[in-house]
Amino acid sequence: EYLDSKHHSNVEVILKDGAKIGASSLVLALNSPYMKEEIEVKGLKKIELDGFDADVSRTFLESFYNGQSMEINKENFRHVSKLSYTLNVSWMKEKCLEYFRSLMTNGSAEDFDFLMKEGITAKAYDKSGQYLDALAVHKTNKVCQVDIEKVEEGIKNIQSLALNELDFFIRLANNCKRIVPNLNSRHTHGNITKEYATVIVEQAETHLKNQKDQSKLDDKTKFILTKLNFKEISKGYTDISYAKGPDKFRTAASSFLQSLLNLEDITNKEMKTILKLYMSLGN
Repeated sequence: EYLDSKHHSNVEVILKDGAKIGASSLVLALNSPYMKEEIEVKGLKKIELDGFDADVSRTFLESFYNGQSMEINKENFRHVSKLSYTLNVSWMKEKCLEYFRSLMTNGSAEDFDFLMKEGITAKAYDKSGQYLDALAVHKTNKVCQVDIEKVEEGIKNIQSLALNELDFFIRLANNCKRIVPNLNSRHTHGNITKEYATVIVEQAETHLKNQKDQSKLDDKTKFILTKLNFKEISKGYTDISYAKGPDKFRTAASSFLQSLLNLEDITNKEMKTILKLYMSLGN
């Protein structure tokens, strides 16, 4: 069987450019649970893929027939990945993740910029955030050392970050536990978790103080409170050079806590979250 077969095509797939492709309902349903529901449950004979690049969509569907994964590159990654999740094609999702991980391992600093951007963008359709998780827990020099200044600069612009962008930096702080010793790096031992987290907490307090309504929690502050693992970070190891002075994370978290306790209009649920921060600091 093949696309546009006169004998086996009983479903019409409409692409972004208006082109129509004949496809087998059996082949589509076998590869895509989404297609299976559209065809077998809803009884549709026409399926629109007008939100995706037409050429990528055609090649993507052809892979259903030939059993071979299409070549994934930086130019088509976003389209292929989004199609994989939209149509729920598990084996293609895995191929996208493999490509993503290969760039993490073998890519350049420029590739890291690409990965961070794509990981953040993917949160719109990948609710599990697996790309961000993969990037956050990756412990090579490229992510945890070479690009540390770039990542820290992103965190310092926290007030202008969207929640999905902020989510990436929080995942990084929660997951980047240890780094490999590197004499050329200012991070020589231990982990950088506390340093990332300290910047997040400092900027969270600045953000809170800059809100027009100083009596209650805003959504971004709530997001940081619930997502950042204060307990684990507060007891984690710290970079030797970073640990020479006072524990900056605890200092920043304590100051943040005081600003939170000064709020007057907070709910019981919010107070419970604040109390978790209080307890994580050993108070």
